[in-house]
Amino acid sequence: MQSINQYIPHKHILAPIKFHSGVICNICFRQGGPDQTGISCPSCNIDLCEACYYQLKCAHNRHCHKLYLSLGDFTCNLCKRKFKDNQGTRRYCQKCDYYECMECSIKM
Repeated sequence: MQSINQYIPHKHILAPIKFHSGVICNICFRQGGPDQTGISCPSCNIDLCEACYYQLKCAHNRHCHKLYLSLGDFTCNLCKRKFKDNQGTRRYCQKCDYYECMECSIKM
């Protein structure tokens, strides 16, 4: 895998991982398999399968600042859905109080 942080700005270092059967993707919620790879932020407890990572890195940025990846309660600025209790991974700009759910982030 190439340098992950060049595609997904994040407060911590994101690391490649073996996406084994005990790991669940925070975007698509699929469980890993024996030969799958992905990325992880152990500090935030975020794991992404390789398929979701590649979709995310190609997403167009619709915001004037960098968007960071994290978990947390938020309302998506694009689809207006509310996410509570770490139900969804988000991309956010703390400066502007701007949030995108991963579904919207990947679709756009």
